[in-house]
Amino acid sequence: MCNGLKIISNRPLSGPEIVLFIVMTIRRSVFYNTILQVSQILFPLITFPYISRVLGPEGFGVANFTTNLSGLFISLVSLGVPLYGMREIAKLKGRPDEIRKTTSELFILHLLYSLLGLLIYSIVVFNSEKLAVN
Repeated sequence: MCNGLKIISNRPLSGPEIVLFIVMTIRRSVFYNTILQVSQILFPLITFPYISRVLGPEGFGVANFTTNLSGLFISLVSLGVPLYGMREIAKLKGRPDEIRKTTSELFILHLLYSLLGLLIYSIVVFNSEKLAVN
C-alpha cells in the first residue's frame, strides 16, 4: 500500500495518482490560505472605520487598551506550556497510554494557569480606576 493513501476506491494509489493527490492537496491549501490572507486584510479595512465612528476616540482607545492587556495575559499564561508539551510528547513517541496521560496533565496545567491568569486579570481590571469606570 502506498503510504495508506486511498481516494475513492479501496485500491492503493499508484505513483502518478499520489502526485496528483499531493498537487490537488497543495492547490486546495493555497486557495484556503489565500482566502484567509485576503480576509485578514479586508476585514479590518471594513470594520475599523465603523467601530471608530461608533465608539469615538476615547472608547476606541479603551477597547484597544483592554485588548492589548488581555493579549498580554494570554501570552503570560501560555508562556512555555506549548513548548514543554511538545518536548514531553516527543519523548513518549510510540507509547500511546503515556501520551494520553501526559496530554491530560498538560491540559490540566494549562487550565490552572488560565484560571490563575483570569484571577490576576480580573484583579487588575477591577482595581484600575479608568477600567472600572468603563
